[in-house]
Amino acid sequence: MVTAGIGQNPSQIRFRVCEAGKWLWIELDEGCNTGGGPRIGGKKSLVSAWLILTDEELMIAQHARSVIGFDGQPRASERAREKE
Repeated sequence: MVTAGIGQNPSQIRFRVCEAGKWLWIELDEGCNTGGGPRIGGKKSLVSAWLILTDEELMIAQHARSVIGFDGQPRASERAREKE
């Protein structure tokens, strides 16, 4: 699996990754790969290969938000300061 710009943009990178994964019976469809997918695995491939677009910045922000517990509401200490 490759993600973000390195996996989404250069078809040569996807080609190299799939070539290295031939032992997994991955066969790349060159036309689909250079055409941007979404399915880039060949018809004879025993493993599905797909090009799935991601928004890594959004995912990082969402995970960070959940880790710090931010729900979009002011904290109790902030509400108390607002009343002053």
